[in-house]
Amino acid sequence: MDVFHKKRDQAEAITDEILTDGEGLCGAYMFEIAESKAETIEALAKKEGFSLQCLVEEV
Repeated sequence: MDVFHKKRDQAEAITDEILTDGEGLCGAYMFEIAESKAETIEALAKKEGFSLQCLVEEV
C-alpha cells in the first residue's frame, strides 16, 4: 500500500490477482522508478520472510 500508494481494497485486489494468476499489475512508472519500487518490495518481503519476485516489464 505504501510503496505503490494503493488503498487497502486496491492492494487486496492486486494480491488476489497475484495469488490467482501468478502475476498482477501494481502500476505504470518510468523505468528507473519502477526498478526502485521493485527493489524496495523485494527487500521488504525478504525482511518479513516472504519469497516474492517483483518484475519490471516494458509496455
